[in-house]
Amino acid sequence: QELVDQGDGQGSKYLGRAPIIDIWIRLHALLKETAVERERQYVLTNGGWTEYDYIDFKKAFHRFDEDMSDMLERDELVQAMDLLRGNVWRAQSSVNMMLSACGVDSERDVKVNFMSFLRLLKLIDEVETRHNLGITMGYSPERTDRLYS
Repeated sequence: QELVDQGDGQGSKYLGRAPIIDIWIRLHALLKETAVERERQYVLTNGGWTEYDYIDFKKAFHRFDEDMSDMLERDELVQAMDLLRGNVWRAQSSVNMMLSACGVDSERDVKVNFMSFLRLLKLIDEVETRHNLGITMGYSPERTDRLYS
């Protein structure tokens, strides 16, 4: 508000380039901070994970984000998921089905942000839990998936 009240410093209420850039930088930092806290809260509340898990997930995400775009393409995503969940996650369910459950169109270029990455991890954990429960009841993982769907 202070920048808007000052205007361009010459009595005009129009902002010049420098104040606009300053506002944009502040807004971008605030939005980034908000997104990071939203991701952290998702991990701690909805994910049922710990602060250490959040740090591990963030490290894995950035380790494979080769172009530093804050998005993982399909190959980068597969590598990150293999690191965190092993090759087992590929056999548990169709990768394309999991991507579409997270709102990612697998027919196009797959680009997953960190929040979608967390949702994929949660889906994998839920599938694994469901399979374990099915096994205790005498069902195979495939049969458990059919019964669930």
